[in-house]
Amino acid sequence: MIVLKFGGSSVGTPERVLSALDIIVAARAIDNARAVVCSAFGGATDQLLQTAALAAQGGDAYKEELNAFIQRHRDALTALFPINRRAEHEQHIEHECADLAGMLNGVSLIRELSPRTQDFIVSFGERLSCYIVAAALRERDLAADFCDARRLVRTDNTFSNAKVDFDQTNRNIREYFDTHTNLQVVTGFIAATENDETTTLGRGGSDYTVSIFGAALGASEIQIWTDVDGVLTADPRKVPRAFPVDQLTYEEAMELAHFGAKVIYPPTMAPAMDAQIPLRIKNTFRPEVAGTVVGREREAHTYHASGISSIDKVTLLQLSGAGMIAAAGIAGRLFAALAAAKVNVILISQGSSEHSICVAVAPADAEPAERAINEAFTLEIHRKQVNPAQVEPNKSVIALVGEQMRLVPGIAARIFRTLAHAKVNVVAIAQGSSERNVSFVVDHDALPRALRTLHDSFFFPQERRVHLFLLGHGLVGGALAKQLQERRKNQKNNIHIVVCGLANSKVMTFSEEGFDLEGLDQALAASREPSDLAGFLQNVSDMPVPHKILVDNTATDATAPLYLQALDAGISVVTPNKKANTRDMAFYDQLHYKSRRNGAGFFYETNVGAGLPVIGPLRDLIEAGDRVQRIVGMMSGTLSYLFHTFNGDKPFSALVREAREAGYTEPDPREDLNGMDVARKLVILAREAGYRLALEDVTVESLIPAALREVAEVDAFMNALPDFDREWAQRLEEARIEDKVLRYIASYSNGQARVALEAVGADHPFYATSGSDNMFCFYTNFYPNTPLTIRGPGAGAEVTAAGVLGDIMKAGRLN
Repeated sequence: MIVLKFGGSSVGTPERVLSALDIIVAARAIDNARAVVCSAFGGATDQLLQTAALAAQGGDAYKEELNAFIQRHRDALTALFPINRRAEHEQHIEHECADLAGMLNGVSLIRELSPRTQDFIVSFGERLSCYIVAAALRERDLAADFCDARRLVRTDNTFSNAKVDFDQTNRNIREYFDTHTNLQVVTGFIAATENDETTTLGRGGSDYTVSIFGAALGASEIQIWTDVDGVLTADPRKVPRAFPVDQLTYEEAMELAHFGAKVIYPPTMAPAMDAQIPLRIKNTFRPEVAGTVVGREREAHTYHASGISSIDKVTLLQLSGAGMIAAAGIAGRLFAALAAAKVNVILISQGSSEHSICVAVAPADAEPAERAINEAFTLEIHRKQVNPAQVEPNKSVIALVGEQMRLVPGIAARIFRTLAHAKVNVVAIAQGSSERNVSFVVDHDALPRALRTLHDSFFFPQERRVHLFLLGHGLVGGALAKQLQERRKNQKNNIHIVVCGLANSKVMTFSEEGFDLEGLDQALAASREPSDLAGFLQNVSDMPVPHKILVDNTATDATAPLYLQALDAGISVVTPNKKANTRDMAFYDQLHYKSRRNGAGFFYETNVGAGLPVIGPLRDLIEAGDRVQRIVGMMSGTLSYLFHTFNGDKPFSALVREAREAGYTEPDPREDLNGMDVARKLVILAREAGYRLALEDVTVESLIPAALREVAEVDAFMNALPDFDREWAQRLEEARIEDKVLRYIASYSNGQARVALEAVGADHPFYATSGSDNMFCFYTNFYPNTPLTIRGPGAGAEVTAAGVLGDIMKAGRLN
């Protein structure tokens, strides 16, 4: 039996709620899930806090936030429930929100917001989200009840951070579940006093709730579903190469959590630790990933450390002086003074000489900490026995954590040697006697460099680094850059991508170490080196890094000669640009010959199907001994979108404009409408099939009105296109009269190649296509009657960039 928890990011939108529902249904069927704890919808708690703060200022300003909060839950009902089964749930939501509105009105009238009132107000986030999730589960025929944790979890009256009465709470939970056999959807984060006053459990409260319920019920596992694949070796926002770990001990997880790892919170683990119940951290959006198991023990792994965590900004305070040496009670007085000032100490460091004690505190605590220390040692400071507290702001704490570290001699030496090589100065050091955690303080500015250097030293897998040189940073190039960022965050294989060169039509820039993938735009903007294709390739050739890949994201023919030079130099080429592959046959033959001869990859899957794999399957057929006899296809996602959408409701010119604005067309839509893009794709496929077809051999019907073919500027063309909407409407009507639809079709057979707009009926395979679908039909010796068909979306920068990234990975494995 298990219990589960879904955080705010996992129920942030109706779509995400649906994903969570799938997981819950499966968990109930497979693992006998008894309870599901849910947080408020993502951001809802912050929204309620903001609303309450506005109400405390008086007036009606809070009502806008309140209405937005209410509307969000109404919208969730609309998205999750059919209209004929929505009324009951709408009535419940309205009733709850009326109570919330009344409370906020009272706060506004008296202009006071007590912790008790604030806890009651924020409780509505969980109360509404869990009600909706329970009702949505019943829509899926799963017996599920809404369970308000305030009925079961008893606490003291420390509002906003209440302490749980475990004896009473455990009795309540067990008695309740003895008589309630349905799956219980439990409100996280909230609880109540013996007088039924609403309390909240503080930071990580929903995690705490599921741990409490799991321990009380004796669950075999507590699952915490979030938006990452588990506990990572480091914060991926700071260390792009971070990856999830399979297992952690409770102690390791608590150490990491204390020093900033936000996936799991220390109080969460206390009930689970006491009951020896493992916690599993999983990703709602990638449920197939095993996640991280936190338990009493774990198996040995290949890394000496388990993770690196950090606290971004701390202030270091140092109490020092000759009068401290051998003086009894100094440390006691120091920490008593800080405790009296309610200052939390993050890290402590003391030299064996007893001459100084350092403490790290949050920046907000720095001033009261300094004041408390100086007041506690006023007499010693006056006598010059102790110096006034020395304050060093803008520091960061790094903690290297691992159960196995205590078994490995020289760990500390390795840490500080690594940091020294990275020229990172260590300000203070602390190590527990368990040797499970080595913590130290560095300058905040050095934090990213320190984290990445340490991570490389302790977690660098045996992987291949490939170096990209990107030509073009427009729609496809920009989308590729974003996908490279996402890939690095979730990297699963042994290929590590580094972008070392970047160029657009104006400037180019290079970095042997590699650019920050999130800063490619800034790197280009900061460059003053004019873009020059020959100079770009020269820089690629001269840079002393292995495994180079030239990625051409442009649409110009001018880059084609660079491919020959790159392949000659052993540099792989990846491109969605069709121009090189549709030059004359001699050039085409040279490209492929040089690629084979020099062992450099030439990858262009996106030449034909954007992100849709077409060339690969075709090659597989041919390598298996098949022979292509005929090719028929809808080979333009742009034109597919236009003619699937063109139903008479909107003029054809308006659809072209919308497609351009959505990024479905080239920046100049005439490059799609003239049919040459489709002709090039047909030529490439025919050549892949072994036919020596030239571009000029293809009969092409241009969709550009004859009167507009000489218009120079794209804006002028777009403005004139509506003049021809009547002609398009007539063509559409002619097809409708025959019960047909318009499709732009490419075909090759018996040496004849043609691309044209055709009207096809219900018996045609392209009749029932939709959206921006491409569809490729290959009639071969193996498939003579029913063709091998490949179908999928074929327009848009995102899918094209995804295909380019796939080719980069192929080239990376080859190099």
